[in-house]
Amino acid sequence: MVMSEAPPGRPIPCWTGLGGGRYSMGGQVAIRDGLHLDMRGMDRMLFLDTTTPCVRVQAGMRWRRLQAYLDPHELSVKTMQSYANFTVGGAVSVNAHGRYVGNGPVGNSVRALQLVLADGSVVEASRALMSGRAVVWRNYEASLDVAQLEPRTRAISTYVLQEYFISVRHFVESAWEMARVIRKHDAQVLNVSVRHSPADRLSMLPWAKEEVFSFVVYYKQRVHQAAQKRVADWTRAMIDTALRFDGRYYLPYQLHATRAQFEAAYPEVERLRELKRRVDPEGKLSNELWAKYL
Repeated sequence: MVMSEAPPGRPIPCWTGLGGGRYSMGGQVAIRDGLHLDMRGMDRMLFLDTTTPCVRVQAGMRWRRLQAYLDPHELSVKTMQSYANFTVGGAVSVNAHGRYVGNGPVGNSVRALQLVLADGSVVEASRALMSGRAVVWRNYEASLDVAQLEPRTRAISTYVLQEYFISVRHFVESAWEMARVIRKHDAQVLNVSVRHSPADRLSMLPWAKEEVFSFVVYYKQRVHQAAQKRVADWTRAMIDTALRFDGRYYLPYQLHATRAQFEAAYPEVERLRELKRRVDPEGKLSNELWAKYL
């Protein structure tokens, strides 16, 4: 935990977002003058039930470490990102879509969460269990290292992601329109991968409100201010395209969307605001995404 005193005239810092694998591209988990919790030390496996099968781990455990526990039992992670360096807690916190066709977001494979609320109390949040599917051996193929994506230096440029979720019925026309936006802005897009997800009936802010294809845009970005502005411009154009086709964009990346775009993409957000006011009336928990849009 990193702590600091508030500058004169400033309120006492609030609790802020948590650091796990530290691969957040948008900076949305931090907040100015706040406290930051480093979860990387919380990486223990608490129990493994090979008959269910299910596992409970601490939030700072990386997928690769979990795979090492599961592999001797001929088990594997049901849903995770392409790279194994990310933490389990981080993936759950952003409801990552994972890379396996038909599974949907990571949240679909979560049985329960143990949460620390703003008042310090600890609660167990769970729901009815989902019907299980046959375990597929995938640990060897699912152990990619995110270091493979690192540039030689981040002093000049870096590689970033954006994601857009479009219903199956709008796949073709939305793909053509997004390609047009990329060409118009001469964006340095390296590739766009397409993934699939069924409708998400669990999340309060679902990025898959119906069966969707996910367009994962991987691009190179210079780090100077003018380059960041260019990326912000074409990002907002891409979001407008997704909205025109009744789609949504993924929240955990760079905070380029306007307030109006955020509200249009996630009209369910008022329910989240009401819940936040109820469980954290003093606003102890916050981050940059919350400060900008919520």
